[in-house]
Amino acid sequence: MSKVKVVLLVVVSIFSGVVIGGYIIGWFVLEGDRSFIRRFDAMFAFCILVFLLYGLSAVLKKKVFHSYGRIILLLLCFGFGWLSSVVYASGPDMRVVSQNEYDTAYYISQKINVNETNHCVLADTWVLLALEGMSGQKIVGGGFPIDYQFTQNERVAFYNEIQSGAVRGFRRENTDILLRMRQTTNSDKCFVILPKNVVTPEKYKFMQNMTGSEGVIKGDLFIWEETATSTSLISGRG
Repeated sequence: MSKVKVVLLVVVSIFSGVVIGGYIIGWFVLEGDRSFIRRFDAMFAFCILVFLLYGLSAVLKKKVFHSYGRIILLLLCFGFGWLSSVVYASGPDMRVVSQNEYDTAYYISQKINVNETNHCVLADTWVLLALEGMSGQKIVGGGFPIDYQFTQNERVAFYNEIQSGAVRGFRRENTDILLRMRQTTNSDKCFVILPKNVVTPEKYKFMQNMTGSEGVIKGDLFIWEETATSTSLISGRG
């Protein structure tokens, strides 16, 4: 091996060691957003590809593997292709908005004034995505705050709290959920959408008392609109 190739191999090895070492430390040792390490994905894959090609080249040049070189190369390519296909097939779960979610978003868009500055719609992400499209991006995330990582901690907390509210029973601190939601979104009233399969008779009564409405069913989703007789509106005025 020439001196140039040796130097090149050393440089590539050091570079790859730094990238791979930083990648491992960033993911398994450090904490936080890992914004810098996330951008190492392409570089990490490049380093692996370089050494893979170098290894294939070395195998094919060895006389001991000369008679089996093509078979080994074919098997390696087949294995690499199979792994790539498995990784691609097991990627993120993808789905589209269901008809019920679309109908629910359309119903909300007809009941709400999209030209208002503030809104309050508490629902699952898929319903809110459909509502965002129908409103021309005037209702984003149901009107709840979105941080720099596009997460909505307040919306998720309220959503979980309402789903568990009926378990704790109909108490004053539970009815203040809608009041706190309006304060968070600076809106006049709120809409709440829950999956029909989680709405037990006790939870339905809880939502009915809290919102002051009977609720509307759109397929497998329940929609409640806060009314003037809502306990949270009454407590908020008083």
